[in-house]
Amino acid sequence: MIKRTLLILTACSITAHGAFTIQFDYSYDTGFFSGPNVGRRALLTAAANVFTSRLTTTTLLPVTPSGSDLWDVAFSNPATGATVNLSNPTIAANILTIYVGARDLPGITAGEAQGIGYSASGSAAWLSLFDSKDSVTHYEPLGGSITFDSTNDWYFDPDPRTVEPFSQSSDFFSCAQHEIAHLLGFNASVNAFAAHTSAAGLFIGSHALSVYGGPVPLSDDDSHLEADLQFEASFLTMDPALHYQTRTRFSNLEFAILQDIGYGTPLLPSTEEFGTLSVATGDSSRGTVAVAYRGSTTQVVGSKLLIQATPKPGYVFSSWTGDVASTANPLSVVMRDGLTIQANFIVSPFLNGVGSFYGVFTNGMNWQPNGTWRLSANEFGAFSGSLLLNGRKIALKGKFDLHGYYSATVKTGLPAPQNTAQISLREDLQTGALSGSLTTNNASLTFGGRKLPVYNKLTPTPLTGAYTIAFPAEVPALFPLPPQGSGYALMSVDLQGAARIAGKLADGTPLLFTVPLNDENQLTLSEPLLAGKASLSGTLAFPDAEVEGDLLWSRAGSIKNVPWNSGFITRLTTVGSRWIKPATGARVLSALEANAGGMDVTLGLIRATAIVSERNRVQETPVSQSTLSLLITPKTGLFTGSFRDNAGARRKFAGVFLQKQKRANGFYLDSSTLSFPVALTPIP
Repeated sequence: MIKRTLLILTACSITAHGAFTIQFDYSYDTGFFSGPNVGRRALLTAAANVFTSRLTTTTLLPVTPSGSDLWDVAFSNPATGATVNLSNPTIAANILTIYVGARDLPGITAGEAQGIGYSASGSAAWLSLFDSKDSVTHYEPLGGSITFDSTNDWYFDPDPRTVEPFSQSSDFFSCAQHEIAHLLGFNASVNAFAAHTSAAGLFIGSHALSVYGGPVPLSDDDSHLEADLQFEASFLTMDPALHYQTRTRFSNLEFAILQDIGYGTPLLPSTEEFGTLSVATGDSSRGTVAVAYRGSTTQVVGSKLLIQATPKPGYVFSSWTGDVASTANPLSVVMRDGLTIQANFIVSPFLNGVGSFYGVFTNGMNWQPNGTWRLSANEFGAFSGSLLLNGRKIALKGKFDLHGYYSATVKTGLPAPQNTAQISLREDLQTGALSGSLTTNNASLTFGGRKLPVYNKLTPTPLTGAYTIAFPAEVPALFPLPPQGSGYALMSVDLQGAARIAGKLADGTPLLFTVPLNDENQLTLSEPLLAGKASLSGTLAFPDAEVEGDLLWSRAGSIKNVPWNSGFITRLTTVGSRWIKPATGARVLSALEANAGGMDVTLGLIRATAIVSERNRVQETPVSQSTLSLLITPKTGLFTGSFRDNAGARRKFAGVFLQKQKRANGFYLDSSTLSFPVALTPIP
């Protein structure tokens, strides 16, 4: 029976595909190499490939227990430090398994490698297999574990082929090579390594002597090279400490030491050739480039570089010049020695277009009831926003070119063949105005708009407040049988210039939407209604505290069996005014004061009169068969009520008072859902 205790193969601390395969086992990892950190595994594999790609003649004998040939192994759990025991594991030929993980290591220790401890019993041939794996002339690792310090300030290089400056203290790729080399036998406790170490602390293997030109100085523990030793003008990976903010690569000298302890002849280094890349900026006050490529750096010739230019506020990237002429950013370029590139920046041409925009789609001379668009643009020409197309929201994000143009294909969310649309945008670099078009397979819509004003609590819009609006139907209508009542709405404009409109059109269609004031203090509408089967579009203006404008109201046919079942398009001549809540004891319309509150009430073809008290209570006079009931809400200007029509049926109506116009308008629907106007006017 033979026994070997668990071997600690030292640690690195912070001051600074061949014939066999290194296989990493992450079963004890607690997150350092998994979840959002799973990309680190590729870097660890790259460190292993440093060895397997050059030690291509090295083979590892399998370990296959059977019958009375048994063994038990022990290794350190990299996440806890506790010992893990396994009985009779099988090791395949040419496979080196390394268990990896991380925990908070003591002091300044950055990484720690521990070999396999084992005990074996059985036949002489079985025991001889283990002796052959650790002799004075030959070493074959059985496996081991590597623990990395989870709290260390690591640099995880996405491309370890490159050598660039980094701000983190320790290079993970360098430390991973260091710890793997310990498991491969770079350690005084390995018989073959110790056999080539002199009493004076020098490594004297023949291959190392030939490469170095003499004995190689080792550290005090005989398991590392002497501190700060250099070979071919570079620091070495097996230094006792990681060099601060420095990348090291396993050198030809260190490979010669592995050859001396029994590994096959290493291949010559890969044909990686390093060259000088120079990246400058035309004016550093206007912008900069990625720190990894800034100034003069060393890069791998033939590698693909992605270089990002970043403008400073008030400027934009314009072009790359030098050995490469391009306007792409980031720039993709294949490295060659002596490559010189300059990033150029210009004063931003987009300064006039910084802000938020809102507008509607139009089709020729008519408002198109297909939707609205909202965009926000910045000083770099980048924008984001959305289109509301037939009630479907389409996110939009992009960047104008230096001439103010942008085009792309967007998904509409509509059924094919209208599932995609081509959008084109242009920013007028002089005025900042936006214009564009949206083209589907069967329609082309245009849109345009200027910046929205910037209102806030300190500089609010002068139009802030409450309004009442009526939408009387046009007579005659553009098409037969549109609703003849008057729609109505309550509107509130907040300090930021957003107008919220809530009410009903004369067929009962609900209105509820918010529209921003543009820089001409207008509201531009293109609102889909009834799930896209109807729409309201046009522009409302605010002259002299009033609201006015022509709106186009359209409704598709076959919504339900109503007199306008075939659909209609009609113009609504909007009228409205600011609403100021009357003082206690004052009527909603001051003109009623002169005639004791008398009011004419028109309910379709029915006429009635009423008296409005100083507390805005309504009483019909004289009482008629219509038995009018009318309720006024002074706070908002809304009125509701009911009456009995000529057929004896009770009908409900609603509308709003218009203070400046000194009247009230609304509508009611009869049993056949015909719409009739409701009007309240003071008696002269």
